[in-house]
Order: sequence, then structure tokens, then C-alpha cells
Amino acid sequence: MIPQPKSDDVDDDITVSLGEIRQEWCARCLKSTLDTATIYAFAGTGAYVIGAYAVCEECGWSPYADKRAG
Repeated sequence: MIPQPKSDDVDDDITVSLGEIRQEWCARCLKSTLDTATIYAFAGTGAYVIGAYAVCEECGWSPYADKRAG
């Protein structure tokens, strides 16, 4: 059985934010057009990295799409 948090342990105030967008190298179209950013969650207990975003503005490719398809 999975332990459930007590109601006073739950942080209801969580904000998700996209970090600064950077351009990196796209492995598919071989240009520096891959927009990438880190996804953060800010809660009362601190800031957490919860994921990342990446998609090429030229060809639409994402390195994360390949990982989900498998």
C-alpha cells in the first residue's frame, strides 16, 4: 500500500515555469535551431527541475519524441 501524505503535508501552491530558452544543435537538420529549456516547479519546499523542452524551429524534431516512441 502506498502511504498517503497527511493533509497538512501537501503543498497546494506549486508553480510550473519554463526556464530561459536556449538554441542548440539540431541533429536532424544540422543547424543551431533546436530551442531548449528546463522546466521547473516552484513549491513551498523549494525549486525542482521536473523536465525539459526541446523542439527544432526549422524541422519540428524533438529528441524527447524519440524516447517516448520506443
